[in-house]
Amino acid sequence: MAAFVNSAMVRCLDMSDTYINVAVTHPADAFPSILALCEAEGLTGKDLLLATAIIYEVQCRFIDAVPYGHRGWDQTPVVALAAALGCSRLLGLSEEQTHHAIALAVIPNVALNQTRTGKLSMWKAWPAPRGPAPASLQRTWPVKE
Repeated sequence: MAAFVNSAMVRCLDMSDTYINVAVTHPADAFPSILALCEAEGLTGKDLLLATAIIYEVQCRFIDAVPYGHRGWDQTPVVALAAALGCSRLLGLSEEQTHHAIALAVIPNVALNQTRTGKLSMWKAWPAPRGPAPASLQRTWPVKE
């Protein structure tokens, strides 16, 4: 719930940072997820800084390489990807668990740019909270080898 509330607070006024290259993203949109997870897990400021670097690098490098905006896709899956990766690192997930966390975070957040046309809804704040839940599920679910 903390990740959801944090995300709503960050996005409700639409005052996020913006990274523009071949597409656009708001790297800070993934920050509420890692902040909530660090607090819930009792992690350190050093952990939070590392996860912050991860969410920014993931989103900015993805935007540098993938021109998804020109095809009508929205930036929400990129935010969910970064949130899942930052949270997976904070939880110390294995590579396979991280793959599952990415899938669980990204798939329900694939959206088209129609969500950015006309009046914007608060739906735009919802991808980031989905980062901690998929990562946390992977920590507890047995993974078949």
